[in-house]
Amino acid sequence: GSNYNVYTDLTGLSGSITPTVTTSKVFLSGHVMLAILSRTMLIRIMRSIAGSGYVEVGSGPVVGARIGAHSSIITDSNSNGPAPASIHFVDTPSFSSGQAITYKIQARDSDLTGQAWWCNAGVNDSNTGAWARTISGFTIQELL
Repeated sequence: GSNYNVYTDLTGLSGSITPTVTTSKVFLSGHVMLAILSRTMLIRIMRSIAGSGYVEVGSGPVVGARIGAHSSIITDSNSNGPAPASIHFVDTPSFSSGQAITYKIQARDSDLTGQAWWCNAGVNDSNTGAWARTISGFTIQELL
């Protein structure tokens, strides 16, 4: 991982759907496998309708200095990771017939000073039997 304390797009965790009717909702599900040493990692869902700018959906509110996020993981100093942050959200976008809706997942370290983190690999991605390589998944479904 990089960019530390800012949300960063996760490669492969995006997709588009063109709902069949304008009253459809969109169900988003999956998990993101993240590793960081003794910290908290956050994920969020971003949505774009018909190529417009991305907006955050499905996150808790930003209150005071607290960071908005959809889900998180926390690790301790003895954890190599990765650990799953879950995705589970029903979106109710406002769109016109035939418009594609694109979603993407982003992640970040919760600490403002930032620390290196990994997606689909353990801390430092060490080449030993105690570290794992994993996969993350993201599913986008239309709800009529």
